[in-house]
Amino acid sequence: NIFIAREVAIQCAKERIKYFCPHMHSDFMHKWASETPKEWWLSLDEDVIRKVCNCMLMIKGWEESNGAKWEHTLAIELGYPIFYSFEELLAACRPKE
Repeated sequence: NIFIAREVAIQCAKERIKYFCPHMHSDFMHKWASETPKEWWLSLDEDVIRKVCNCMLMIKGWEESNGAKWEHTLAIELGYPIFYSFEELLAACRPKE
């Protein structure tokens, strides 16, 4: 999923859609800071999602990821719009005429 997430992050940047991508934020950090528990990384993601984000984009295969399922549940709890394709997100971000 890291490679798919990176491609979607690139698409967001090209369309000037501000984003937070947990994959890009902490990619392989768990290896460099192996003494840091997984729960801490999730709490870091949660802080950013709660304080910065206003919607959630679920990428292909998210149903197979415990972390993505947790993020999906958090987005529901926060009442954020959830998009299941980049096209949906893009349409929502475009100015209404």
